[in-house]
Amino acid sequence: MSTAGAPTAIPLPSGVSPPPEVINHDNQSGVIAIIAGFSLGLALLSVCMKLYARKYFRKFRHDDITFAPAVHGFTIVQSSVVFFQSHDGLCATFLKLTWDQKKTIRKAGLAAHLIYIVILFLSKACCALFFLWIAPDRQHKTVAWFLTGDLFCSMVVEKQC
Repeated sequence: MSTAGAPTAIPLPSGVSPPPEVINHDNQSGVIAIIAGFSLGLALLSVCMKLYARKYFRKFRHDDITFAPAVHGFTIVQSSVVFFQSHDGLCATFLKLTWDQKKTIRKAGLAAHLIYIVILFLSKACCALFFLWIAPDRQHKTVAWFLTGDLFCSMVVEKQC
């Protein structure tokens, strides 16, 4: 079997540390780190856009109050949990992980999913509350409040399942 086209690893110079995540045949955690970092960047970009919009409209509304915890708190925490999973062995070959690593990855995965449900609720509530702000009459406002309440009930049901 010839290894003519196979890449060879170049040793690192002294004083240079290896990258925190790698992408190879046995470990795809670098892909997860890139996607989580990109998602976190998009969330922080949306915060900057919201702050820029507040430059012209100084009054904070209900949608701003739901948007802030969704992006600032939960998105950053969820990305941190995904980075922790990636560092602990997520996307590595399952047979090479120890039982403790598998257990830790599954617990962190459950935490990431629960945080994701809260983020999803807050982002949808933010949209419903924004609709409440632009709604022209009482019927539209009633529908917006109904949607917000329905979102809350569905989030509670999702967490219990």
